Amino acid sequence: MQEVGEYQIATKGKRTVAFFIDSFVIVLFLIAIYTKQWVVAVDSEDFSLFFTNDKFLVISLLGFIYHTLFVWQNGMTLGKMLMKIRVVEIDTASTPSLTTALLRSGFRVISDNSLMLGYLVAFFSPLLQSFHDKIAKTIVVDA
Repeated sequence: MQEVGEYQIATKGKRTVAFFIDSFVIVLFLIAIYTKQWVVAVDSEDFSLFFTNDKFLVISLLGFIYHTLFVWQNGMTLGKMLMKIRVVEIDTASTPSLTTALLRSGFRVISDNSLMLGYLVAFFSPLLQSFHDKIAKTIVVDA
């Protein structure tokens, strides 16, 4: 795998597993937030009560907050910690600043909500950068 400075670029496999772990963590938060509404929907057998536009906004906001805080604090979400990879700023090789973490997370929401097209960019990038990594000037490396 390719190296940048002293860092080894994280593999697509590690990043994919981290993505699914983080998605699972966010789903657990959503279950905690919406348990009562889910029970009401199940009892009434009308699941349309549960799937509303406000849920889409909450999911996006929750993902934005989760990724911003974890990446800003130590460059790793829970999934990245388990996979032993982390996000660094490409120019400084340091943990992303708050501004960089906000930018990366904001464009990650776009990547998530555009049929994952933002992630396909990584398959054609020499540094395996997704759309939100390119915009924020970050890379994901082995920790």
